[in-house]
Amino acid sequence: GYFTRWAGMFLSTFVPDGTEMESASLDGEQWDGRLRRFRDHDYLVQQLLIEPGGRAKLSASYRVPEAATASDDVLTYRLAVDSQGLVIPQQLNLRVTLPEGYAVSEAPEGWTIDGSTVSFSTDALDASQEWTLVAKADN
Repeated sequence: GYFTRWAGMFLSTFVPDGTEMESASLDGEQWDGRLRRFRDHDYLVQQLLIEPGGRAKLSASYRVPEAATASDDVLTYRLAVDSQGLVIPQQLNLRVTLPEGYAVSEAPEGWTIDGSTVSFSTDALDASQEWTLVAKADN
């Protein structure tokens, strides 16, 4: 059992194969963001201590050079997020930056297009989600 209401834990997330980390922070404090491996899957993990009633925010910025499949002048991105059952549903902010010369003309429901950036945000992720983004070359 617990002797205090403080929660010591590890906060982690799996990332796509081929991920190249750019930066990572926990509650605004930078840390090395080194990836670890479990059963042929890369993941990012950081130990933390949360005060009673508190929250923690893990932010990661990374590149996935081969994130899209290419066919002629079309790039297709497939993204999936599996939420964990938590007392308070997790917040999620995703941003996909397209290569120069490509644009998404129609984003999936809930996504926003801003030039070469396509983003999605939610304050209450409580179920697994999958999306497909199709980017076409600007000719």
